[in-house]
Amino acid sequence: MDLNSNLQNIRNALDSSAIVATTDPKGKIRYVNPKFIEISKYSESELIGADHRILNSGIHTKSFFTEMWRAISAGQRWEGDICNRSKDGQLYWVHTIIIPFINPENVIEEFVSIRWEITDKKDAEKELIETSRNLQSMLDASFEGLLIYDLSGHICWSNSSAEEIFDFPQSRLLGLHVDDIFKKHYKLFIQDIQQIQLLIAEKPHLLEVTTKPYFFQQHRAYLVTFRDITQKAQYESQMIQQDRLASVGILASGLAHEIGTPLGIMRGRAEMMTMIPNILPLVASNSDIIIQQIDRITHLIKNLLKLAKGQDKETPQNIHVLTLISDVEDFLKVELNKNKIEFSIEVPENFELMGVYTSLFQVALNLLVNAIHAIQEARKNNPALVGQIKIFTENNDSYNVLHFEDNGCGMSDDTIKNLFVPFYTTKGIGKGTGLGLATSYKILQAWHGFMTVTSQPNNGSKFSIHIPCLMP
Repeated sequence: MDLNSNLQNIRNALDSSAIVATTDPKGKIRYVNPKFIEISKYSESELIGADHRILNSGIHTKSFFTEMWRAISAGQRWEGDICNRSKDGQLYWVHTIIIPFINPENVIEEFVSIRWEITDKKDAEKELIETSRNLQSMLDASFEGLLIYDLSGHICWSNSSAEEIFDFPQSRLLGLHVDDIFKKHYKLFIQDIQQIQLLIAEKPHLLEVTTKPYFFQQHRAYLVTFRDITQKAQYESQMIQQDRLASVGILASGLAHEIGTPLGIMRGRAEMMTMIPNILPLVASNSDIIIQQIDRITHLIKNLLKLAKGQDKETPQNIHVLTLISDVEDFLKVELNKNKIEFSIEVPENFELMGVYTSLFQVALNLLVNAIHAIQEARKNNPALVGQIKIFTENNDSYNVLHFEDNGCGMSDDTIKNLFVPFYTTKGIGKGTGLGLATSYKILQAWHGFMTVTSQPNNGSKFSIHIPCLMP
């Protein structure tokens, strides 16, 4: 077989499978094969002598063709995907190879372009990209955080919710080890629900984490789904506390009924003993002690009833503060003694605040409980600390002020800024709802008052209740 026959066979093979054209050094079309004519919808006469701008779809930038022309003009082979427009306006994609042919004098004689139609492939790629975008958008819209880590424990994908939950840029999550974000509280490769408590942006969060095997980019991996259940846990804790308060009310009602009557009889008998003529001094003093302790028990039961009822709709009235603080002290006496806390009250006998007794009792109780917890926390670093809580007063022209001061662990400025925000708490999950101070502040606002805080880390805190001298 001669050379011409071989060349003809090659041309026939190309014509049957590819779109072929040749141009002169200036880009004018010299030859097009039947497939070129078929796909472009132009006749041979319309194409010969024209340049490829006749097929310009407007999809590509001017710089795209400039770079292509720069390469082939320098005698380099160029390969890439081009979108063309046929005579009837239809867009089609071709994978293109352009080869410069150079003569012995090192001058370009012509360019040969060989193309294959890839419109279906491009449409499939576009659809795949669109599907991928929609899937990513759906995953990013999920309220749950998602991440994928490989068998070495390194994160290779995450959604935007993971960024929001961890307060960490999504791009920086990639490549991190799972331990870097879960702080080694997470068990790798364990297919079970895990609850992990973390400090995120200096606030305690509780995450519920689920792990499942997964194939990512054709490799074995693990998909982690996690959500922040901090608020849910706080709501549950709040409901538990409300149930406990209801139980206290039921208990107090039962005590008032079942214990009140026998206590009254016992008190009456003790009083009768003190009236016996020529009673021995020891019997008389012990009878007085019995009467005092019975009165104390009765007083505690009444306080339980007041706390459980929470009569918020009562009209504000003058409250004898010394009596109220004594009632709260009785309520917390066991805790104060158990924690060996020195409790001092510097409140004038005639000092009064305008408010509702049960609500102010709740505010004072909350502040004292917080002070006890702060002292317990401070003792973790200083076991020899002598706990001290001091209550004292202040008067000015507009407000009566009641101060609660402790020498506990104290707080940072950032913590103080969030103290009165509902559900914000510095305590662990289950130890506080973050509602006590927010509720207390709301109670004071209802009386046109407010609360202030001064504190420093490791240097105690002072909470100050301000209530107007004259209620509006």
